[in-house]
Amino acid sequence: MLKYFYILFLTVCALSFELAAQKPQSSMLKCVEAGVYDISGMEEYAKKIGDNKLHRFAVLINGLKDEDSLSTSEKFLKAEAYAAKFKDETDKNILLSTVYIRWGNFFKERGCYAAAQEKFNAGLNFVINAVNKKHECMVFLACAESVVASFEILVKNFPKARLLCEEAESIFSDERYSSLNICIEGKANILNSHGIVCAEIPQYLSAKKKYMEALELYNMLETRTSKCYDYEKATVYNNLGVLFDNAGSLEEALLNYTLAEKLLERYSKSNQSVMTVYAKLLTDKGNLFRKLSLPDSAAVCLEKALKIFDEKNSFTDGERVQLSTLYNNLAVLNRSEKNYEKADEFYTESYKIRKELAQKSDSYLGLWAEVLTDYGMFCVDNADIDLAVYYLEQAALTREKIVGTDPRDENKNALSESYDNLAYVCLFSGDTPGAKKNYELSGQTRRGILASDPGVYLDSYYNTLSNLASIYNKEENFEAAINILSTLRETLEQYSDTSTEDFYYKSAVTDYNLALTYDYAGKKSVAYAVMKEAYNEISNISGRQSGKFLTETGEILLQLGNCAFDSGDFVSAELYYEKAVGIRTSLAEKNIISYASAASALNNLGLLYYALNKHEKADESFFKAQKLFETISEEDYDIEAATAYAKTAINIAECTSKNRDKNRELLQHAGEILKPFTENSSAGYYYEYLQKVLANLKK
Repeated sequence: MLKYFYILFLTVCALSFELAAQKPQSSMLKCVEAGVYDISGMEEYAKKIGDNKLHRFAVLINGLKDEDSLSTSEKFLKAEAYAAKFKDETDKNILLSTVYIRWGNFFKERGCYAAAQEKFNAGLNFVINAVNKKHECMVFLACAESVVASFEILVKNFPKARLLCEEAESIFSDERYSSLNICIEGKANILNSHGIVCAEIPQYLSAKKKYMEALELYNMLETRTSKCYDYEKATVYNNLGVLFDNAGSLEEALLNYTLAEKLLERYSKSNQSVMTVYAKLLTDKGNLFRKLSLPDSAAVCLEKALKIFDEKNSFTDGERVQLSTLYNNLAVLNRSEKNYEKADEFYTESYKIRKELAQKSDSYLGLWAEVLTDYGMFCVDNADIDLAVYYLEQAALTREKIVGTDPRDENKNALSESYDNLAYVCLFSGDTPGAKKNYELSGQTRRGILASDPGVYLDSYYNTLSNLASIYNKEENFEAAINILSTLRETLEQYSDTSTEDFYYKSAVTDYNLALTYDYAGKKSVAYAVMKEAYNEISNISGRQSGKFLTETGEILLQLGNCAFDSGDFVSAELYYEKAVGIRTSLAEKNIISYASAASALNNLGLLYYALNKHEKADESFFKAQKLFETISEEDYDIEAATAYAKTAINIAECTSKNRDKNRELLQHAGEILKPFTENSSAGYYYEYLQKVLANLKK
């Protein structure tokens, strides 16, 4: 609707700006003529020109800032009635818009988001009515849109926020107004908001560009006026810090957080009201130090932020949200340092605040779900699985309520994350049916939002379906696994840029898993064909950047060799195994993978040579594999390496011409390595088989 009106304005209002010659009767048009668009400026200007009626309204609306809830509500009603008495339609619409936008902000600060939304919508409608009659009032529209955009960002309605930002930015950039300081400042503010929207989409480069343009405009304003913009610039630097933090550019994030901190330190000396903003910055910076593995620095920042809150006597709902986030970050820091008792204390404090807020307003249900999730995963760390499941189920139920009342994509994505977390805990506790159920719920929900923004949601959908297919494979329900992986493969082609590295990588991994599933199902020829596809896809990107994806390439080559071997294509099998050996040995020498992985490829190559009656080559491959296992110290063996060693020992005993005594020694040593892992069914199988081979050698 807004977009339609804006296009209409541009079409209809092609006339030049002639206010100076018209001597307008409207109070608002007089303000426009004087370049006054904000209510604070109106109070001073109305007094200057003797417009008593406008002056009384401005005094009334400006006096709403620090009143208690009851008197403020009464004054808003009084201001609304006063504005409605203006006879000029332009004045009436603009002033009613001012009342409703201020009223919306009042509700927003108190967490009454539904009421805020209602007032903001009314405010926008009034200013649109004014602009339809007098296009000169468009700057009022841009100012209103700037305020409402900030609210839409807060409630994570990014599509609407983006539309509002684009329209406001266009108006502020109009050559008829762009030289006005208030429009330069308005544009800087809306660029900052637009940057937040771009960062959330996420479009990091666009976000960075918006933030940098905002900083340039604030610097320009400081040279043109006597006003200090330290606070505004600090906000932008903080947002840049968050942007780089989320993008993984942690050093750049730290630089921008530090720049913001210096500005806020200076500004707060003359304006104590920004101390909670300063506390938020310290919270973000402290969290970054934790990511940088600097726990002491993290603790200093977070405790400094906590001290700011400790010195406050009262809190707005927004500040309580901020405090709960600080408690959460302190909990995460202590959790990472294994100070579980302290972490529990901080989670409890965050839990209390968010529970009270959620009981007060459904607007806080998302925050409530977050702390339920965090505490649930904390219980996993403490091996309290029953409690973990309880909190994670409560988080999912809470998010289901949000989706029921406000079905935005971001809420559905958060609900999917709840299902994924529950699935993870179910797997951890051995509840395979529960894991399967929750992954299926997550997959269905993610599929429903995929088309809205594949760039944001495709990765999560890919991970969820891959995990679900893995469960079906373990249950030996190969048909279900094949259907899931085939669907995933089609989805990747439908929603990806098929020229990108990411597409080829995901396609290769999906085809690899699909080929293994066909192999498990006994469909050897199909498995071979699909594994070839996987190899072609991974080769496409590993060839672009030499050295990248070699681990995946080596694994696919090994399995491709197995498929060729099973299909009787021995020439190709030998080629694939030799390539796998070369890649895996090179990676092992660089400490990227274990030597056990290289030995596994040699073991398979030895089996191929044995099947081809090339016994000398078989002996040579098995001997090389054995030597690689000897380079691994006993404490470095994991289940995969121990199982691989057992397989090689068995193959050497059964397939080579080595003497029985040496083979017995090799089998005994491999058995000792494998024994600690025998609770695993696969390791247990090879341990029993190894004992049988060893018993036969002793006869």
